[in-house]
Amino acid sequence: MDVYGQTLTNATLNKNVTLFNLLEMIFEII
Repeated sequence: MDVYGQTLTNATLNKNVTLFNLLEMIFEII
């Protein structure tokens, strides 16, 4: 995989992790 593809994949994974963490915090508040 080229560098651009790898960077794009990492960015997507990081975005998914961030969304998951936000959902976790929301559920902890409830």
